[in-house]
Amino acid sequence: MSDNSLIDLFEIDEKANKNLTWFCENGDYLVKHYNNEYVAIDDGKVIEHHPDADEHHRLLERNENHSNSTIIQYVTNKNTKMTHK
Repeated sequence: MSDNSLIDLFEIDEKANKNLTWFCENGDYLVKHYNNEYVAIDDGKVIEHHPDADEHHRLLERNENHSNSTIIQYVTNKNTKMTHK
């Protein structure tokens, strides 16, 4: 069983949802700066990025700015439009 309380899990989910919303709302910016890269987003900013998934994971493991609510997405200009409902 996890050490996280139910309230902690709701807070993590809410923060992750905000990160995903930020990702969707900033698609043009992300494509311009991080096209064909994996990005890790937390607190409305890119905290790590790299085109190789394994290297991105290694970098993120060493990054002290990530949390349980950090989202990881692949950015590509091949997506017609990023949306989040």
